[in-house]
Amino acid sequence: EIIARHSADGKQVHVRHAGTWTWRAYAADGVNQLYAIDPDHRRVVMLDQDGWRLKTFGKSIKQGGTLVSPSALAIHPDGSAVAVLDEETCQITRFNLITGNSLVFAGAGKGDGLFDEPLSMAMDQDGRTYVLDGGLHKVSVFNAQGHFQCHVGRYERGDAPDLLRSPRLVTVSPDGAQVFIYDEDASLVKCFSIDHSNHQVRHLGNFGGRGNAPGQFIRLTGMNCDHRGRLYCLDYKREDLQVFNLTTNPPALITA
Repeated sequence: EIIARHSADGKQVHVRHAGTWTWRAYAADGVNQLYAIDPDHRRVVMLDQDGWRLKTFGKSIKQGGTLVSPSALAIHPDGSAVAVLDEETCQITRFNLITGNSLVFAGAGKGDGLFDEPLSMAMDQDGRTYVLDGGLHKVSVFNAQGHFQCHVGRYERGDAPDLLRSPRLVTVSPDGAQVFIYDEDASLVKCFSIDHSNHQVRHLGNFGGRGNAPGQFIRLTGMNCDHRGRLYCLDYKREDLQVFNLTTNPPALITA
C-alpha cells in the first residue's frame, strides 16, 4: 500500500508507504533525511522528513546486487554515504550517494576486519565505518575505502571496565574522536577515545547501570550522537529517551 504525490502537471514526484511495519533499522542523517531497510525487497529506502520516499538503492544477490539479509545501517552525517550490514554474509556494502558507486568489504571470520556476529554500525564525518560484533566482543573500524584500521575492545569477553560482555549498540561522535558502546548485561555505556592518526584506542570510562533512576538504563534499543555533543539513549523497557552532554566526563544527563 502506497500514497503517491504528484506535481501540478500530473507527474509522480514522491511516494509514501502506508505499510512500513515490516521495515527495520531506521536511521537518520544530519540533513533531515531518514533511511530504513526494506527486508522483503532487500534494499534501503530513503525518505524525506515528512515520510515521502526519495529513492531506493541496493538489491538482492539474485538481482545482481550484494544483499541477502540486510540488518543494520550507518549513515554519513551529511547524507553522502550509507553502509549496509548483511547478517548472513557478514559483509558491508557502502553506497556512495553522490557518485552512485558502491563497494563491498569485510566478511565472516575471526581475524581483523572479519565478523562472527555483527549487530550494529555507525559512521563518522570522515566516512569511517564502525561495526560492533557481539560474538567477538569488539568494534572494528574501517576507513572510507573499506580498509580495516583498528578495533575497540578485545577479543575476550569479560567484566573489566574496558572489556565488553554483551555489546549491543555502537555510536560515534561526528568527528570520530569518541566511540560509545552499550553493554547490555551491565546496562552500561562504555566510552572510548580513538586517535586515528596512529590507531590508538583509550578507555575513558563507563556510565549508566541498571535501574529506573535518572541516568540509568534497563534495555537500550537505540543510541546516537549529534553534532552538538549530545548522546541520545532510547530505552525500550523504561519507555523513555535520555539525552546526555558529552562535553563532561562522565557524560551528564540533560533530560529524560
